[in-house]
Amino acid sequence: MTKHIDNERGLALLVSILAIIVVGGLLVGTVTAARLENRQAHNTGEMVQAFAVTELGLAETMANWYGGDWNFMDVMEELPISGSAPEGAGSYSGNVRRLSQELFFVDVTGVSSRGGARQRLGTFVKLQPLNVEIEASLTTRGPIRRNGNGAISGMDEPPAGWGACTATVNKAGLRVPDLDLVDDGGCPSCIEGNPPIQEDPSIDDDTFLSFGDLDWASLTSMATKTGFTLNNPHVEPSFNGDGSCNTGDVENWGDPLNPGSTCAGYFPIIYAPGDLNLNFGVGQGILLVEGDLNVQSQFEFYGIVIVRGRLKTQGGGGGAIHFRGAVMAANVELEDNQIAGNAQIQYSSCAVERAETSAGLGAQLRSRGWLQLFSTS
Repeated sequence: MTKHIDNERGLALLVSILAIIVVGGLLVGTVTAARLENRQAHNTGEMVQAFAVTELGLAETMANWYGGDWNFMDVMEELPISGSAPEGAGSYSGNVRRLSQELFFVDVTGVSSRGGARQRLGTFVKLQPLNVEIEASLTTRGPIRRNGNGAISGMDEPPAGWGACTATVNKAGLRVPDLDLVDDGGCPSCIEGNPPIQEDPSIDDDTFLSFGDLDWASLTSMATKTGFTLNNPHVEPSFNGDGSCNTGDVENWGDPLNPGSTCAGYFPIIYAPGDLNLNFGVGQGILLVEGDLNVQSQFEFYGIVIVRGRLKTQGGGGGAIHFRGAVMAANVELEDNQIAGNAQIQYSSCAVERAETSAGLGAQLRSRGWLQLFSTS
């Protein structure tokens, strides 16, 4: 005969202990999983932030392509780049390396704000140089009048102190669609070149509106100095506290007179949407004027000048030369372009070439916008 035990109080205790162990295990597992998910989410956030900062570095490098330095690098030479994201979201650094005459590689590493993650991206960049057809020291579509001691020369002359510049091929002093448009003021020798005056019936609106693959609107959209409301701006180089070139100064158009200056390699594209008067200062690059350009007294410009309206220049800057490079004046209203006083226009292939090269922009290769080099967190 089987005997049953009626007292089962010890079993309840055992069940309770087992239940506590199971629930505790579940709680520990839940907390651990939550902590892991939180850490994973944090790491993912750091990685995303680092990636965004790196993309920002690439975008800013492309948007602010500094042709004054990068376009003049030797093959396999590299220069550093750096920057930071808004509101302390992170920072980036890297370099721009030239692989060939037309190809560059931009290498950027971005770091998250807490430094917990890094992303490194690279992109291939093709240089798109600016090509302005320069056939003379001064090209114009309308009447041109020279008087006083004003002179126009197409004899190639490098600017003083500019290294690696050699005279190449002399250009025409003056290029016009019809010789009858020229009034030399009784001084044929004041216009010199090869030939002194070139008659070119092909000169038309497109001569002043089309520049290789670019038109006037595209070229003006590339301007880094634009929207001038200043009358007779005091154009001169300016520098930051650390001695670097202050490219943010609207009146800083580079420093052609001091080759050792940090602004010597700065060749901005300057756009005036109306008339522009210049009486003092010095600049370099490409000057685009939608209206008339009136230059007097002590002003010098090195590079390319394109004027949609009328050019009027008189007086004389240092060395009595207002322009070194080349000038194109469309003379839209068909009024006289005037070269008077001691004003001179001197052709310089070196000033033209440097202005064009500096204005060249980098464009990412379409086949691969960027490639990921590494990421860490």
